Amino acid sequence: MRQKRFLCLKGIVFAWLFTILLAAGGQHVCFAAEENVPQQTVYDDAALLTPEEIETLESELDAAGEKTGWNMLMLTTDDTNGKTTQEYADDFFDAIAENGDGVALLIDMQNREICISTGGIASRYLTDAHIEDILNDGYEPISDGEYEQCLSVMLKDVLVYYDEGIPSNQYEYEETDIEITPAEYVITSVVLALIPGAIVFLVLVLFCKLRNGKYKYDAHESGTVNIKKHSDVLVNTVVTHRHIEEKKAEDSGRSTVHTSSSGVKHGGGSKKF
Repeated sequence: MRQKRFLCLKGIVFAWLFTILLAAGGQHVCFAAEENVPQQTVYDDAALLTPEEIETLESELDAAGEKTGWNMLMLTTDDTNGKTTQEYADDFFDAIAENGDGVALLIDMQNREICISTGGIASRYLTDAHIEDILNDGYEPISDGEYEQCLSVMLKDVLVYYDEGIPSNQYEYEETDIEITPAEYVITSVVLALIPGAIVFLVLVLFCKLRNGKYKYDAHESGTVNIKKHSDVLVNTVVTHRHIEEKKAEDSGRSTVHTSSSGVKHGGGSKKF
């Protein structure tokens, strides 16, 4: 009887241990599967890219992310849900990024803008002048409808400035929205309207004084007229065409930052196309 109870107890303990090991193994497999799932980095909501182009861009983003340690993201959209292009890019970055460091590149077809949103340490690497240069380099391909090329060029520029490091003269400037009350708006409008009115009044007063003055100039006695005939003959025309390259923006070291709707500081900028 004791032997049967012992065997039964032994079976229960064995089954309990087996269940624990099986659950632990299954959990390990689940975690391993999650770790092996690559994070999506290209969100082509506007359907501008082919599957092959998306694959190429994702490969470039993965390499850039490994090099910098930043979140590197790309997005296309044709509906910003009432937000500005910059606001949409900032909110997208905040929703997707695993940490605060990184860059989001956006093509906004609704507002016809290309945009950069920087977060965390990336805002120090990419100053206002750097961002302007990146947008200028992306402008030419986007104007020709080369969407994949536009995103790729801007990403390459980001890596160039990452390799250069944080500029020695870099500093942060926080952008603030200045609200003007209706009373201040009315006062300002009245003052601005009075300035040209006062100038016209003074001109008229001076003109009237000169007109009613005693001094008169006798043109018949003091003036002379000498008219000569002259003609110009066009001999030749030469037209020279020269390509003027757009100058790189002068880097003052300033990184302008603003606060997104989620309360996170971002740098960045946008350019119409």
